[in-house]
Amino acid sequence: MMNETRAKRICIFLVLALALLFAAIFLARQGNDRADGAKGAEDMTAARLHEETAPSSTEGYAFRIAVEEDYLVVYKTTETQAYLYTDICTTSLPEEVLKAIGEGVTFKTEKELYDFLENYSS
Repeated sequence: MMNETRAKRICIFLVLALALLFAAIFLARQGNDRADGAKGAEDMTAARLHEETAPSSTEGYAFRIAVEEDYLVVYKTTETQAYLYTDICTTSLPEEVLKAIGEGVTFKTEKELYDFLENYSS
């Protein structure tokens, strides 16, 4: 009787240990998938910046990004006063993004603008 109880406890322990192991593996894979997704989004943003850099005219574009005192600042294309000051420092940006901003990055909608800013804010 005593050996049966002990055997049941050992079986329960092993089942719980296996469940924890599978949960840890599952969570680790999910974390890798998210990291890959974030990297993919950053690559897509860089590609989009490369395609849409320095439009010949800002007509049809609502916002543009500039750098002031090492931080990104958003302007409406029709105004000279800043629309939004960000806390995104240029030192945290990839080189290709800085180059694109230097050449002129514009956005047609507020959603496009905030999608871009969200990729690079901490």
